[in-house]
Amino acid sequence: MLAVLETMPGLSRLVQEELKNRNISHSIVYREDHCLYIDVTPDTAPLLRKLQTVNYVEVQLFEVDYTRDVKTLRQELRKKFREIRDFIREGSLVTFRFYEISRRLQRVILREAERVLKCKLVKARGDYVLSARFLFRRIRIFLDIGTFQPLYRRWYTRYKSRASLHPVLAAALCLLAGPGDFVIDPFAGSYTIPIEYCRMWNPRKFTCIDISYEFLSKGKANLGAAGEHIQERVDVLCGDFFRISVRDRYDRIVTDPPRGLRLELTEDFYSRMFSKFREICTDDVVIAMPVFKRTYNAFLRTCEKHGFKLVDSIETVQGGYRTLLVKLKLVH
Repeated sequence: MLAVLETMPGLSRLVQEELKNRNISHSIVYREDHCLYIDVTPDTAPLLRKLQTVNYVEVQLFEVDYTRDVKTLRQELRKKFREIRDFIREGSLVTFRFYEISRRLQRVILREAERVLKCKLVKARGDYVLSARFLFRRIRIFLDIGTFQPLYRRWYTRYKSRASLHPVLAAALCLLAGPGDFVIDPFAGSYTIPIEYCRMWNPRKFTCIDISYEFLSKGKANLGAAGEHIQERVDVLCGDFFRISVRDRYDRIVTDPPRGLRLELTEDFYSRMFSKFREICTDDVVIAMPVFKRTYNAFLRTCEKHGFKLVDSIETVQGGYRTLLVKLKLVH
């Protein structure tokens, strides 16, 4: 069974890594910048819902030969749609997405789907989301297995702080950082990173700090929705990270700091941040964070000055801005 894992630009490598970490049996068919095409068994397909670094997961329902003979294509589509008619409820709302399909073929597919499935086609997200893709010289119809709620819309989200990090990017940072025992997010906001980290790994303790009491107090609704097994690992401190004192030493720092758009003295901010990191980290610390590309050079200069080295970086997009997800370690 062919499955399509759609993520954010540049993150398909991390999706592949998460599949490996979760021991999901698969074989890679094709990889793009923002998509991973894999072959899985029907028994394995439901496990794909657990992936944190993807926006959508689609599994193939059927495929038909591409032909310029419209009559033959209609007959093939009619036959295949009849085979899945019991699966899609009659009278339900169905949304279609098209990739590399001509307008002419789109009209043919929509007409046959509406006629055979007896559904109502809608532009907004319906009860079912199907997609038609032209892949390997065949027209393939897929079903989004996160139909009722896209995977990137986390069930625990009750409150979003201003400029909160996309949960898929948060999960990507957690994957970059790897498992740790004592973890800290000094700019925690509404707890997106702490929740994603505790879902992916099982730290002994995750410390959250933020200067905004509003973000931390309202964001506790997210912690509560995420579950008691996550809530009991999280320790919350309200205050200025640069002034607050912490007792623990941390082997993982995963955070989304202010990324420079509203800061006039970018290098000064990074200098203060890395100085504080040196005070609270262990020798084997791993740091993962996003950095806007426009401030990347200043970031690198400052991190090297304070004894950290760049281990890995992935370029993606956050809020319309080119962003790099970076992984740092201490230089010994």
